[in-house]
Amino acid sequence: MNVHVRSVSLSRASVCSSVGAGLAAFVLAVSSPNVAHADVRSFSTENEWSSTQLNALGGVGHLSEELADQFFADPSLPQLRKTKLDIELGSAHLMYSTDLKETVQDAREFQSGSSGSQGASQTVDLLDKVHTLFGRNLMGGANFTLLAVRRGGVTVVPYTSMFFDGGADVPAWPRASGTGDLYGGVGIGYGFMVGKDWDLGLNIRPGVRAYAKGAADVSSVGDFAGSSSTADSSPEGTSDFGSYGVGLYVPVDLGTGYRFTKDTRVNLVARNVGSAKSLQTIKGEAPPVYPMRLSLGLSSHLLEKGAHSVNAGTDVQDLMNVSEKNGLWYRWQWGAQYLYRLSNRKETSFGLNGGLRSGYPAIGLFLDLYILKFEAAYFVRESGYYVGQRPVKAVSFRTWTQMTF
Repeated sequence: MNVHVRSVSLSRASVCSSVGAGLAAFVLAVSSPNVAHADVRSFSTENEWSSTQLNALGGVGHLSEELADQFFADPSLPQLRKTKLDIELGSAHLMYSTDLKETVQDAREFQSGSSGSQGASQTVDLLDKVHTLFGRNLMGGANFTLLAVRRGGVTVVPYTSMFFDGGADVPAWPRASGTGDLYGGVGIGYGFMVGKDWDLGLNIRPGVRAYAKGAADVSSVGDFAGSSSTADSSPEGTSDFGSYGVGLYVPVDLGTGYRFTKDTRVNLVARNVGSAKSLQTIKGEAPPVYPMRLSLGLSSHLLEKGAHSVNAGTDVQDLMNVSEKNGLWYRWQWGAQYLYRLSNRKETSFGLNGGLRSGYPAIGLFLDLYILKFEAAYFVRESGYYVGQRPVKAVSFRTWTQMTF
């Protein structure tokens, strides 16, 4: 749904001054010298929330028309939606890397080939299989929302989010590692206007997080296969398959936006303000911190003609962690969408999405079948520490029902 907000006539100097002062105040309000940045890949948010439309738009979530996507992308977005009531029922999202099926097959072959005694040549073949198996970059995830409601600027989204990521630790190969992340909670948000062109929003997302990680030095596989002479064993190689923890979290997000014109908006979002730590460890080790991320975005409604409309947007994620190697291009996201609406409906009937994320392409479509909505996407995601290190090709699907009154 595209909403046109009336803008106030201001001089360019006063607009720039107001925007600059507002953004500066916002950054100072949410920043802290003790903010944790445990991982340079921290701009990525799949382990907290992901969706098919979000993936197809290159990660530019403030373009999405889906209720939960808007909630997670920008806490101030609900204020811009003029519907009296939105209800979303039974949203189910699934994504996985295209290598997953082949990797499962290779794992079965590996298990079969590693049983029994092995000669030297068989061990070499086995090691090749191990390098192929662990060298792939695997990724998958799922999100579920049974019932999400938005009325005016208030949004309530009970949700469950799951994500795993694994593969070779480049350049530390032959070491491989993997992580699994599960979060169940309730998101509560409120967005409101400040004047006629500013909007602000606040989200809190209390919930329980379960986190597990494992790592192994696969150079020692030759020893397990019965021939240490063919394996390039490392005395420093270690394995750790038992690290896990469950903790209680209360992440807080802040967002603000300013409309330069009725069709163009800039937004600034602070996710996990002050970094969200485990407030109470329920079991095992304390799960890691959700690092704070500060993102800056721009969206524009480019065209509306009859039943057709076109929107585009861009954002830069994790502004506080830009470095020479892990820089701006790594965090830059672009998205565009084409929407078609039947004349007797408020909701989009058909749409095409496209985007670029860290320079990798994404494309997707969605259909509104009145009762049921369906989305599909194909995208490439960088799971390494810099562009080109560990790109993962993946597909994504989602079905849900959303009613707007």
